[in-house]
Amino acid sequence: MKKPIKFLIGFLVFGLLPMICVAISSSIATLGGCTLYEGYTNPCVFLGIDFGGLLYAFFVSGWFGLVTIPIGLFGVLFSLVWVIKNHVTSKS
Repeated sequence: MKKPIKFLIGFLVFGLLPMICVAISSSIATLGGCTLYEGYTNPCVFLGIDFGGLLYAFFVSGWFGLVTIPIGLFGVLFSLVWVIKNHVTSKS
């Protein structure tokens, strides 16, 4: 895999990681029948273990998306330009 493609994938994952954490925590809370709020931690016993604090941390980490999404978007655009530039120069 070429370096520009690795950067593209890396920036995409970096930008979307907080949203992935929110989706995972929401899914686990739904499976466990738990309530998940941003304001405070709720107990969430799933498979005999209280995951409330961990789910809360994952859920609140979605706010990091305010920083990571713009940086990831810039990185993806930069990487796309890099991929296109390498593709055009390799054909010449």
